[in-house]
Amino acid sequence: SSAGNPGVVFYTSSVCMVVPSTNTTTHRHLLEVLGKARPVWTDRDRAVALSKLLAVGVGGVEALAEALRGPLNQRIRAAGLQTFTAETLQALRSTLGVERLDDKAADATPIPVSAGPSATSSTAPAGTHTELRPVPTAGGEQAVPLGSVAPAGSLLEAGTSSIRDSVQEDRADSGSTAEGVPAELSPSLQPHPSIGPSALCSLPRCVNRSLGGTASEQESRSSDQHPCGLPRPDRSLGLWINETSQFSFEITSADDVGEGEASSREGGSSCSGLRYSQRLASGGMVCGSIEPVSSDEDRGWTWQVCLSNGGRLCLCREGMCMLSRYRVDAVAAWSEPQRSRRPQLYAFYNANDHPLGFRYAHLGHGIVKGDFPIVGMTAGWLPAELVNPADHDRLRSESAQVRIRFLGTFCDPFDMAPSPAVSTQVKVSTAQPGQSTTQVLLMGGGAVMVQPAFPSAPLWSMTGAGGKGFGSGKGFGGKGKPNFHTSGGSFFAPAQIQMRPWGNSNTFFKPRMAPPVDALQMVASAFRTTRHSLRDHAVFRGKLRQLPRTKSQQNIEANLSTDRIRFPADAPAVLSANCPSLSTSPRPLAPRPLLSVLCVRWFDYWSDPDRCSDYSTLNDGYFTDLFDGPCSMGKLLPGEFEVFTVFIRCTADLTKLQPQQLRSMLGGRNVVAWYFVWPSTCSAEGAGYVSEQDFFSVCRSMEAASIRTGWPHESSLYRQLCGKLWVAEMSLNKDYWVPPTTRVQLSEFKADGRQAATRALETLMQLRSSVWGKEPVPFEDFKGVAKLGFSWCGSDVLPFRGLNSLVSNLGKLFGSSDVESTVCLVQEMVPGVIGEHRIICMYDKAAGTVRREALWMENMSPGTAPHKYKLQSLDVAEFKVAGSHCVPDGSVASRVFRGDVAAQRDAEAKGAVLAERWMQWFKKQAPEPPQCTRLDFLVGHRGAGEADVWTCEVGECGASLCSVEVHGRNLAALNHAISHDPSGRFPMLLPKTIPRNNGSKS
Repeated sequence: SSAGNPGVVFYTSSVCMVVPSTNTTTHRHLLEVLGKARPVWTDRDRAVALSKLLAVGVGGVEALAEALRGPLNQRIRAAGLQTFTAETLQALRSTLGVERLDDKAADATPIPVSAGPSATSSTAPAGTHTELRPVPTAGGEQAVPLGSVAPAGSLLEAGTSSIRDSVQEDRADSGSTAEGVPAELSPSLQPHPSIGPSALCSLPRCVNRSLGGTASEQESRSSDQHPCGLPRPDRSLGLWINETSQFSFEITSADDVGEGEASSREGGSSCSGLRYSQRLASGGMVCGSIEPVSSDEDRGWTWQVCLSNGGRLCLCREGMCMLSRYRVDAVAAWSEPQRSRRPQLYAFYNANDHPLGFRYAHLGHGIVKGDFPIVGMTAGWLPAELVNPADHDRLRSESAQVRIRFLGTFCDPFDMAPSPAVSTQVKVSTAQPGQSTTQVLLMGGGAVMVQPAFPSAPLWSMTGAGGKGFGSGKGFGGKGKPNFHTSGGSFFAPAQIQMRPWGNSNTFFKPRMAPPVDALQMVASAFRTTRHSLRDHAVFRGKLRQLPRTKSQQNIEANLSTDRIRFPADAPAVLSANCPSLSTSPRPLAPRPLLSVLCVRWFDYWSDPDRCSDYSTLNDGYFTDLFDGPCSMGKLLPGEFEVFTVFIRCTADLTKLQPQQLRSMLGGRNVVAWYFVWPSTCSAEGAGYVSEQDFFSVCRSMEAASIRTGWPHESSLYRQLCGKLWVAEMSLNKDYWVPPTTRVQLSEFKADGRQAATRALETLMQLRSSVWGKEPVPFEDFKGVAKLGFSWCGSDVLPFRGLNSLVSNLGKLFGSSDVESTVCLVQEMVPGVIGEHRIICMYDKAAGTVRREALWMENMSPGTAPHKYKLQSLDVAEFKVAGSHCVPDGSVASRVFRGDVAAQRDAEAKGAVLAERWMQWFKKQAPEPPQCTRLDFLVGHRGAGEADVWTCEVGECGASLCSVEVHGRNLAALNHAISHDPSGRFPMLLPKTIPRNNGSKS
């Protein structure tokens, strides 16, 4: 009832908010301005905003206009209230037509909290809102204004209440409205005598995602007072670690949601505005809404959580600790109460910083992994503690080095699935015909290391098994994607051993030498170790690494600069026992990360011998370039991102992922998934390959859970590209210069292979005539290619000449026992190809343009398809594919066009036109142009000054950059991932120039 105070209106909710009456004309006009500036706000939202303005003396439209010219947020912050967002301030200024007179950064500049109202005031200032909360008393409930003293015998005591100290932050921008403060205890409940009457406070995670511990019960009453004269809330948000380190959990604000998070969360909404979440060994999450207890069975406990796994949890505070108990279902017994504490500090963890190249993922606390997939944080803020107490005094410095211990369970994929011991991989070969020596071989996956047969000064070299990468014409660098017929990567020579190629086999021999006496000893000598150590060591990045004794380990220590260390909001309460001089938090924990990335990659990161690759996702340097290289998130967003990595080793691991639980794990304002595996229709999966159908099913499920696909592309577009689904349709449009193409179905071929091939050739003849105006060609003279979709590096591309050749090659492609493709493309072969022109297109989102980097590639004979299908020769001898080496810009005319500079320019001009048309095509497929794509064009020399340019491939983001450095692709991908940046930093302009390398990454 408002009979006693006619100047207020009451809102019905679990918490009553008293706001000034809107009956006056001035207030109504002010509400109209708020509604016009923020039309999505509800009446309640506008009322809360009005009360916020009145609290700082803004009572009318003119006063608001004047306030908007200055630092309005500073005045609101000084009053102890949550500030307006930048979008709201701008909308209000635009509505009233006012401009800032001071520096734009004023709104974001913190001011001393002592500038607010007196801490001794027991009543709210006139004209401000007052939060009321029901307080259980002997006679029932009564409303007590925030800031007044609770009546004797009530559960509301200074320093232990769970009420908010300000109006909630404006949330209209994220699609939710301002909610009331947490609901309170039922009047019938009384606290357990041994448990303090503490409760939980819901502060937005974007204000402080992991708030620190509360003041102890021994603190003075003055320290329990809010600087604005309000009782200090009992902060309970943040991470809590069990005292035995067996588990941890996090309490967050349910209202503070990120990109798409509200629609994807499990557990429903909460009247308290709080959520509980706990990471599981499976990589998923168990979570639920936090509610007040509701039964006498829970007497002595404050909150209850109905978890997403069907279990139930009770929580309450005990000083600086959090007590919890759990039971799996309604009939099970309760566990013994567990005590948890907050971490001492937080440190930014980056798995790529490990000095030995190990890649440990943080799984949580007390989690023991038994199998793949491994799901854990590889970059982000983790709980930590100082190893050396003496380092406390160095925490004030911004650049000092301290030794810290990251807390929790860590797992390296090598520990879960290590390579075999070196001693089991050593083989001795017999002398081959024409050779007078034997060899020591160190076997491993798709390649072997060859030891010359003499014991002194051992020199190792590598020979490949062929296929995608090793022995495929690219040398022994492992630069290709993995062989279909191998299940692992490769071993390679120790870094300290010089590798000498010999002949075409990439092996080194010393003829006429005696065979080795002790093969194991020779290998041990090469690695500068003992024979015994080969039994418990495996080859790792060219060196030896001890085989794991456990699948995970507890805690990791590291030396960090203090600028990578942050503290909970009330750090002094946590640190005071160890460092009394820290009276204030030197560097509070930053807000929620701007970006969360879910990275799905292959588990074996140690077998690829190359230092870095710009396209092989089996290469660990690929990831260090992307996450920590130039123009990466590591360089542009230090401390403002998090990466959760999923390590898998087969398709089955991928299908175990639970998108809803993964979404609950990601706390950034922007959330994307980056996938680094190759969808394939090959059932005999090699390293890095997964089933195409299962892969895209997982992608769609992730996108339905509001986890956008940020790499390589949205799932629908990516499937078109890697499945070559666009080729046949686009061959009907002459403007795109796609050679005539048709499809042959597996069922059609099985029914009558010759008839299916005849029908395909007839279709191609019709396309030649209708689209290109060309005359038919006799079937036996017709040259073309047959190729499968969801295939990589040309491993399923076979040229044919004539009907019989087409039937034979279709039989090879469809008849492979490990290929599950149900459709094959048949395409006319482009005649007279002299080279390949490639254009790498990177979307400059900030400029709204596409950056293009053009280059030329030399031709070479194909190597992967003949090896895969065990062919001695191809049916078309002149069939060539692009090599891995770029032609220098100044040599293109002489090496490709026989000195015809005009023909080169004609080809490049036609390629630029085609690139623009393909960018228009991309705009029809996705919300914006691709962050990066590579367009490959086959070029023929028609005559003097003329060239023919045909579209060969439209590649995905992640394809080889062909000597172009990663700067542009990194930033384009980052711009795409960050769709909303309140600070306005993103999107960023791409670098003016992008450097080139010597081709070693490609």
